[in-house]
Amino acid sequence: LTSVINEAYDKFTRFRKDLDSSLNQIVEQVNNLGGEVARLNDAIFHVETGLHSEANDLRDSRDKALDELSELIGISYSSADNEMVNVFVGTNPLVWENDLQKLEVRRDILDASKAEVVWETGDRNVDVSSGKIAGFLEVRDQLVPTYMDDLNSFASTLIQEANKIYSKGVSLNPLTALESELSHEAFGVSTTTEDLNLVEAGEYGSLHFSFYNDDKEIVRSQGILVDNDDSFD
Repeated sequence: LTSVINEAYDKFTRFRKDLDSSLNQIVEQVNNLGGEVARLNDAIFHVETGLHSEANDLRDSRDKALDELSELIGISYSSADNEMVNVFVGTNPLVWENDLQKLEVRRDILDASKAEVVWETGDRNVDVSSGKIAGFLEVRDQLVPTYMDDLNSFASTLIQEANKIYSKGVSLNPLTALESELSHEAFGVSTTTEDLNLVEAGEYGSLHFSFYNDDKEIVRSQGILVDNDDSFD
């Protein structure tokens, strides 16, 4: 069961790394599409304003780029009088006329285990509310950590319950007696009917217990300090 838990945890860890890679790729796509919109804005402006001609093919290409952008990240856009389209993510411009403001992925400064999308210039957080990027961030920073925490909690509870069982001496092959390599004389124990007080019978010192596995390797050791003034009563 331990190996299953460890394997599941490792899979979640690898999955988060895969999401990191995918998130960087999507942000790069957003930057490329935003750059395409900016380039098409400039081309449409020169054709329709400078040449006084219709740039239908260019407009179709720009509309296609805007549709693809909206699938990756939540955007809004509006047309200006100069026939250019300004694209916003939240209240900040991704594309303003023929200029692109790029995005980038970095580690959250308050929690290095999380990724966040920021504006490349100004180091401001991007308002990501929809699209594939929002979905990736939710899975990576909320769902996966929740599952990993649940797995840790389950493992911790399992260990605690197993320790309770072993602390009570219950196992598949319960012990009815423990044998020592030392004889009873070493502890000053006689065969009389007097009450046996192990502290009084022994000398000042300590008892040391070692627990071995099937391979004769010590799995745990425990020492008990014995003082003549102590009592087990």
